[in-house]
Amino acid sequence: MVSKLLRRSGIAAVHISRLLGWSPKMVYQAGIGLHWQEIDCFKECWPDLRFVGCEPHPHLYSSLKKSGKYPGEIHPVALGDHVKTATLYYRQRHRDGSSLNHLYDKENVTTKQVEVEVNTLDNLFGATVGDVKPILLWLDCEGSELDVIKGGKEFIKHVDMINVEMTGKPPADGWCKPWDVHRALIDYGFVLQYIHTFRSHQGQYDAVYVRPQMFRLEYSCSPCRCKDCGG
Repeated sequence: MVSKLLRRSGIAAVHISRLLGWSPKMVYQAGIGLHWQEIDCFKECWPDLRFVGCEPHPHLYSSLKKSGKYPGEIHPVALGDHVKTATLYYRQRHRDGSSLNHLYDKENVTTKQVEVEVNTLDNLFGATVGDVKPILLWLDCEGSELDVIKGGKEFIKHVDMINVEMTGKPPADGWCKPWDVHRALIDYGFVLQYIHTFRSHQGQYDAVYVRPQMFRLEYSCSPCRCKDCGG
């Protein structure tokens, strides 16, 4: 039995999608990791949903390919704002939380590192992103969310909903700030609709942004309708 805790972000995304009367046909994931039970929730609700995921950690990518359990296309790259090679940091027992930003400045926490390829949403998927719509973009990339958004300026024009993990209390310097991610998405024409899956001790939460025509004020977690919120 899969833990409800691991499924909670997927359950929340399905819930708000149903309230809005919206359903995706394609999901792009920036960061798959070890625990991706949100996909199980999506498949239960939308059996024909298609998936494309990017997972930079070579061991996790190898495991995903070997198991064959991921129900879609997998790319062995990190997503960012430029095509390059970069260092991926991780803890041996927590590869799921690997990051392009340096992790765990505390002296008593040991991190490992590996060189990985970084690509952009525009470069990887720009030519085909419009083939299957509507699109849900799922951003859970441990502090690189803003870089992924910057590297997907054209790609994001085809996206209707974005679920992004926000981290207000990062484990080290270099992680993007929630306000900067929020402002970037507002500038790209999105509205903050919903927040969920709080991790208070880490200052983390997930936020769902939608196109203005999808927005429903009665389901808003941020009812302010000023220019800073996309209203």
